[in-house]
Amino acid sequence: MADTDAGQGVVVNIGPCRCPGTDRPHPDGDTVTLVPKLTLPMAAALKARTMSDNTGGDESIAAVQFSLVSGYLRAAPYGAIASWSMLEEGEPDKHGNPTTVPVPITTEAIERLMPWANGGEEVAERADQLYGGDFLAPFLRRISSSSKTGPTAASTSPSRRSGPSRRSPSRPSLRPVSGGRKSA
Repeated sequence: MADTDAGQGVVVNIGPCRCPGTDRPHPDGDTVTLVPKLTLPMAAALKARTMSDNTGGDESIAAVQFSLVSGYLRAAPYGAIASWSMLEEGEPDKHGNPTTVPVPITTEAIERLMPWANGGEEVAERADQLYGGDFLAPFLRRISSSSKTGPTAASTSPSRRSGPSRRSPSRPSLRPVSGGRKSA
């Protein structure tokens, strides 16, 4: 499912129109528009989520990825979703005809209308492509600068023991047995 940058955000096509009724208003499929760049509120929310999700000591790539994807799949400004084309049934008009209204972008609506296998993966992957590098860059710089190679302040090699040294035997210590023969 291709996405386009409409100038106001990045539009991700998430598959066939899910709108109610027989007249599908989105013949090219439903779309989700992501904010074009990592915003300060989104970065702060992602950082807080990543730190709180990893308090159990799991700092694996999978744990960080879970935190990021969970953060991306939220409404802007704290998440990546600026808008979407999802509609649901509204109140009938004055003639009794069915109407549709935009579905608010909520956690529940995202889980209901855009599960992982039906658009969620595409949105998460595209969001990670858009924001992952910018979000992780400061952390990677810190790690890189703290692990630069160079001499250490103090020697880390073992020091020699003082005192008399022990002599090691120069030959095996086999004791002769009676008559100089080895026992069987």
